[in-house]
Amino acid sequence: MKNKARLEELWQEFLKKKPTNSELLCVIGYQKSLKVVAGKAILKQNPSNYELCEIIDWIPFLRRSAGQKLLSQNPTNNNLCCVMMRVSSLREAAGQKLLEQNPSISDLRYIAKWTISLGDRAWQKLLGQDVSSDDLLYIIEYSDSLRDKAWQKLLDQDPINNNLRYVVRWSEHFREEAGQALLKNNPTSDDLCCIIRWVESLKEEAGRILLKQSPTNANLLYVIKWVDSLRVQAGRMLLWQNPTNDNLCHIIISVDSIREEAWQRLLENSPTNDNLRYIIKNVDCLKDDAELLLNVPEQKSEILEEIRIFMPKH
Repeated sequence: MKNKARLEELWQEFLKKKPTNSELLCVIGYQKSLKVVAGKAILKQNPSNYELCEIIDWIPFLRRSAGQKLLSQNPTNNNLCCVMMRVSSLREAAGQKLLEQNPSISDLRYIAKWTISLGDRAWQKLLGQDVSSDDLLYIIEYSDSLRDKAWQKLLDQDPINNNLRYVVRWSEHFREEAGQALLKNNPTSDDLCCIIRWVESLKEEAGRILLKQSPTNANLLYVIKWVDSLRVQAGRMLLWQNPTNDNLCHIIISVDSIREEAWQRLLENSPTNDNLRYIIKNVDCLKDDAELLLNVPEQKSEILEEIRIFMPKH
């Protein structure tokens, strides 16, 4: 209480000295309990745009007042971006003003990000400039009214595979067309896995290409999981290229025709308790055999996992 009284005494004495706005900003930085009163004092003595932005940044209680004042006194584009980011109730007004005063590409991105109601107007302006592929991808994902134009503009730029993968993943509207473009553009294994996962009509074609280009174990597991027609072929390839115990467990669970072969390979590899529990949980026909091989668990976490596995099914 004594410190609080002393601080108030110092503050009143400071005000008598007619502090400048710069000095008041120092108070805002030094003393949290005086931020609001120092900010109010600045607002009363002809604050600059910079000082108003500082208030907006540091004093939530005064953001709207400072933002309104800033909008009324010839704000720069950066000032308007500050208002859009920090003052939600003034975003549309700031965005509208920014659209009217020669916004840069960066400004237009800001408008689209922070003011949904003005997003399409910002993107429309952006499409008329030297727009980046990242901007086009954003428009494709978020703007229903402009996505066709953005997609065509992206195609005109000869998009790299990463851009096409993004479209496959996030734009259902152009997914198949982007997948077809990927298949024609020397696709990597990552490209093919993306098509397999997201483009139903192209997954088998992508899977066949993937199986021909030295697939990793992870690639083969992906084909096993997502492409029914290639599951056996991918499973056999996986058996031939030094599969881990986890790989073998996935084959046992997912590829019926080579389950026994994979099970025998697993037994030769000294399966862990975790491997055996995985089989017990997911493959009824091997459950009894796997249970006989389980070692007595040593860790409490393993005991709890085993208790969970052997719970009766309701």
